[in-house]
Amino acid sequence: MPTFLESPRFPDNIAFGATVGPTYLTVVTPVYSGRDGRMVAWTQARIRFEVGRRAMNTADTATLDAFFRTVKGRAYGFRIKDWTDFSCTTAQGILTATGTSGQYQLCKQYTNGALFENRLIQKPVVGTVAIYKNAVLIASGLTLDTTTGLVTITPTPLVTDVLTWSGQFDVPVRFDVDEMKKQIMDRAGGGDLFVDWGSIPIIEIRL
Repeated sequence: MPTFLESPRFPDNIAFGATVGPTYLTVVTPVYSGRDGRMVAWTQARIRFEVGRRAMNTADTATLDAFFRTVKGRAYGFRIKDWTDFSCTTAQGILTATGTSGQYQLCKQYTNGALFENRLIQKPVVGTVAIYKNAVLIASGLTLDTTTGLVTITPTPLVTDVLTWSGQFDVPVRFDVDEMKKQIMDRAGGGDLFVDWGSIPIIEIRL
């Protein structure tokens, strides 16, 4: 059955320059008064990428073609770097209790006045994450699962302790298409080809 591939990550150089941003699902019901009712169907956004590129060289074309084939279009999930939002500071990084003693989920908090959204960070990047208790780095008694973003701290912190984190993270995604078309646009003097892949949609997946 299709699964999630932790490695390799979608090529960073192809992800760079992608059109990317959060999407929500809101159910809007208009009424006779002209007003409308709005129901938030998704409490968390899904990130959508468009990574199509014109005039891709032969090497990048081969890399992308191999990646698409090995994940079999929409079948397998994978990591991608969102170059517009891939890091977290201790001012944004919070840990939320999961209900299991000593276990916490990495989250990134986005605020706007009194409003906020706690985004689940389930694909932290290996070797980049630091966890703090009351602004002091936790150097021992800590494990981080980089495939889930779950942190286990021993001994269990007090409810009054403030837990924060900093580091980098990827987005769990899949291709949103099972067919990809490419077209040769030109040939360089040395024989290298320039290929147009058009639009390549990629969508965040829930884990």
